[in-house]
Amino acid sequence: MEECIVKRKIPIKQSGVIPYYYDEGILKVLVVSSVGGKKWIFPKGFIEPGFSSQDSAAKEAYEEAGIQGIVGNEVIGKYTYERDGIPYIVEMYAMKIDKIKKTWPERKIRKRMLMEYERTGEYLKEKNILKILENLKEFI
Repeated sequence: MEECIVKRKIPIKQSGVIPYYYDEGILKVLVVSSVGGKKWIFPKGFIEPGFSSQDSAAKEAYEEAGIQGIVGNEVIGKYTYERDGIPYIVEMYAMKIDKIKKTWPERKIRKRMLMEYERTGEYLKEKNILKILENLKEFI
């Protein structure tokens, strides 16, 4: 019997945040490790039923990084990726960090790191995310 693989054409929507705050006038952002720990990313995930994109992004920021704050109303950029033949589109928002918790749901599978905005290129390797990061200052 032949195996039939159907490729999904309509992307699955996700949302995420670029978490930031100012420390003595210096813009800092927070990144988290991917689950496998191989790269640094911003918190993102599926848009939960009954949640807005911003509310889902805030929920992911808490679960993945243990942070809470105010998510902006405007999408600062979008990017796409594919995993296992499934396309995804991610809407990214700016999030001003109000609280950084000592414990959080995914602390055993993710690390988090605060860094100066200017150093993000040393850690974030995906060009589509770096382009969105360039938009951050326009939205804060």
